[in-house]
Amino acid sequence: MARLNKAWQELGAQRPKNLNEERLQLHWAAQPLSAVAGACIARLPDDSHSNLGWDHAAGAFVTRAFPGDYTAALAVAGFRLQWREPDGTPLSRFALQGNTLEAALSWLGDHVRSTLGDPAAGSLRLPDYEMPEHAVAGGQPFSGGDSDRRAELARWFADADIVLAEIEQDNEGSSEVRNWPHHFDTGLLIALEPDKDPGQARSIGVGFSPGDGGTPQPYYYVNPYPRPQARALPALSSGGRWEQESFFGAVLTGDALIAGGDAAGQHERARAFLDTAVDACRDLLGV
Repeated sequence: MARLNKAWQELGAQRPKNLNEERLQLHWAAQPLSAVAGACIARLPDDSHSNLGWDHAAGAFVTRAFPGDYTAALAVAGFRLQWREPDGTPLSRFALQGNTLEAALSWLGDHVRSTLGDPAAGSLRLPDYEMPEHAVAGGQPFSGGDSDRRAELARWFADADIVLAEIEQDNEGSSEVRNWPHHFDTGLLIALEPDKDPGQARSIGVGFSPGDGGTPQPYYYVNPYPRPQARALPALSSGGRWEQESFFGAVLTGDALIAGGDAAGQHERARAFLDTAVDACRDLLGV
């Protein structure tokens, strides 16, 4: 994969705990992408039709292809939506700053009608799932927050795509690395019993979150399914810890990651945590 050749970008120019306003606005800004995917792509039972890939060159989240191979994207640092031609070139851009969520949906709907010739799909609706509270949900315009902090979040997402792609490559049974707009986390699933019903089979979720209500800073996580019976928990690398309240799994916070030093040290620290946490979850699941 091309992204495996991408260089890790050093993190820490902005404190991890200072990124929450920008993270919340980006989370809401990603919802129009989910809405247009829901209107233009055949629905899949696991909602994977609406998940997003990462474009390293543009620093953007990108939808799966629509009819005619058009896509929509969210440029994170630039805080703009894009309507893209089949080769990935932006055909049109929409600045989110100063505009409302409704205006963003309307802009994408116009492109669905004019480019795809689908008037029925032109009126876009947000997905029906719970989202964190923010003023933009009530009709206030996006401000975008601080541009330097958005750029830092773009680096977090880019680095996560790199190291998670390494985990995907090195673990048989891994799904592809994708971002899920509902929780705005990027991750994969390692199927340990691929021949069994997914609801009953053992698996390991591996991912990155830009932060949430429980952990208000970026973090990596590794969680086993089903939750293992209570027992002594294996030691983790890189300053990782076991979370047992909001969910059960191994966590490496942003603060712990940037303690790795420069870009090479941070990459090594993230990979060491993920490797030891995956191994620990295999042990807990008896695989």
